[in-house]
Amino acid sequence: MTATLVKGWCPSLGTPMESGDGWIVRVKPPGSRLSAGDVRALAGAAAGNGLVDLTGRSNIQFRGFRREAIADFASLVVARGLGVAAVAVEQIRSVMVAPLAGERALSVAKAIEAGLAADPVFQALPPKFGFAVTGDGGLPIALDTADVTVDLDSNTIVIPAKAGIHSGAARDVTMDPGLRRDDGSEVALRLARAFLREAPPARRMRQVDANRVFAFAGLEPAPNDTKRAIPAIGALPDHGAVVVGLPFGQITVRDLARLADLAGDSMLHLCPWRAIAIRGDVPALIEGARRLGLVTDAADPRLRIVACTGKPGCPNGSVPTRADAAWAAHMDLVPAGATLHLSGCPKGCAHPNPATAVLTGRGGLYDLILGGRADGAPLATGLSMEEAGDLLTSLLESRVL
Repeated sequence: MTATLVKGWCPSLGTPMESGDGWIVRVKPPGSRLSAGDVRALAGAAAGNGLVDLTGRSNIQFRGFRREAIADFASLVVARGLGVAAVAVEQIRSVMVAPLAGERALSVAKAIEAGLAADPVFQALPPKFGFAVTGDGGLPIALDTADVTVDLDSNTIVIPAKAGIHSGAARDVTMDPGLRRDDGSEVALRLARAFLREAPPARRMRQVDANRVFAFAGLEPAPNDTKRAIPAIGALPDHGAVVVGLPFGQITVRDLARLADLAGDSMLHLCPWRAIAIRGDVPALIEGARRLGLVTDAADPRLRIVACTGKPGCPNGSVPTRADAAWAAHMDLVPAGATLHLSGCPKGCAHPNPATAVLTGRGGLYDLILGGRADGAPLATGLSMEEAGDLLTSLLESRVL
């Protein structure tokens, strides 16, 4: 029997997803941040298998639930203001805020969420469609992370498009922090409406005509040459904060609660590069995170490897991607500046963008793809992890990579 690979499906609070290790429940914290009390409450109520994932949308998902245990957990999430009870609204409530951003960014994100909830037309948005609010003192994030990004520092609205990233200033909205009116949320929602008008059956903004979307929303499109943000990891003295990475995007419930204890009264800001930013005593936070086995050094080889859940946690995965990723990091297979993506199947959920090298699981072995995505044309097929490692080393030595 073979499993059908379905793209575009995302778990949510009201629409959990069954996986190989039980049910997955995703929590979308407003403002992409959690208090230490929130973390402890979630950790205490998570009746799963003790594993927690951070997603590329700054969401947090708890794994291994029994179906009958989900309702109580969901009720707690709603009671703490971390989700909404309306299933259709919760499904589309995907608004990311740059880590460590200020109150203005939170206000814009809140306005976008309110707009999504107020108009049923937005319930037609695909599950993976998302918004982001950047700037306002927050750590930089890649402008193609979301489908619609409000950049408060440049006063522009940004969408990823087929030919690159486009940005435009609204004709009738001045994004002035001194104004009491909307700071970009109205324009962001207009772009989402334009997407719905142009898109079917597209799942993401980059699949549609950016010029038509901008025209319908009353914007003038222009190429955006902003350099891609480099994800921050480690001590950030200027922010009085640290950013700690989760190895391959996963942590145990127990260690997450311990990290919350280290944070004290500070918020835990979820980063789209599967890390957590915390303000506080920088040396103490770094040492505490290091003791938990988290990533605190930007040179850590684990940061060069992206891995999905793989076997046995995902029914589509035929290879143990996380264990193989740990082996690849231990062997230091990936040089600085390169990215290795280990995908349990051709869906490529953990890293939809091209990588320097991709190992895609197929029938318990790996296919090797260079410079592409998990569903790309392979250079070699039927490789064990050790054989793939040897081939990658050979390609590096011959400077093919």
